[in-house]
Amino acid sequence: MYDKALVWPQHCHAGRYLFGFSFTESVMFPMPFVVMLTPMALAALWLI
Repeated sequence: MYDKALVWPQHCHAGRYLFGFSFTESVMFPMPFVVMLTPMALAALWLI
């Protein structure tokens, strides 16, 4: 799978592959990025 993912950007249908991969990822991992970004931002502030 990793090797195929490295070849996809060079293909003429790269946009379709990116759309399909992004859609599949959002279905399998539906957590919004804000849920993960907030604790990371708070941790960064804690370190300052």
